[in-house]
Amino acid sequence: MSELVPRQALAEFTRAGVAEHDDWDGEHEFMILGWENGEVRVRTVVLIPPDVPADAYPAIMSAIAVRELRDHGRGPVAYLLRFEGWMDGVGPYASAEQQEAFKNDPRPIRDRPSRIETCMALCADVHGRMFHAMKVRDNGEVSEMYFAPGDKAGVQAGGRFSEALLTIAHATGMGYLGLPGPPWVAN
Repeated sequence: MSELVPRQALAEFTRAGVAEHDDWDGEHEFMILGWENGEVRVRTVVLIPPDVPADAYPAIMSAIAVRELRDHGRGPVAYLLRFEGWMDGVGPYASAEQQEAFKNDPRPIRDRPSRIETCMALCADVHGRMFHAMKVRDNGEVSEMYFAPGDKAGVQAGGRFSEALLTIAHATGMGYLGLPGPPWVAN
């Protein structure tokens, strides 16, 4: 069985991953994390060029995780992806007119005047917890969210990247560490 890493330790590690980020327009990072001597430690880092299509990330991360387990036999406690991206500044509290204009704008988000450049870190542990952190490039503001095991909002908030990380983490926990599966899988 894998030791349950304190929630605060993974939250702080995820937050630090974006708070300390100042090398913008660089490569994205997929990290395999361990818990050693009471600290979250990076065991493996793989750089992913930003021009790799987003659809390829789940397969890339899965292959790296499998290779790590096969070659090193060490059970990780979590997986983290740090990447940069654009989001639109039209948020959930925008007026109906702003929301409609956002939906009907044919331009990619990066070409819109309301765009916001961000660095995001998404982390999933083998127990099914999700940690998200985001830093806005213009003002350095950092925000974070935590999602308990089984909370589908964590996958929705991080999209395909969160889904891939959580799937890899659950597969590691179930197949390698003997942990029970996620709540939606019969154990």
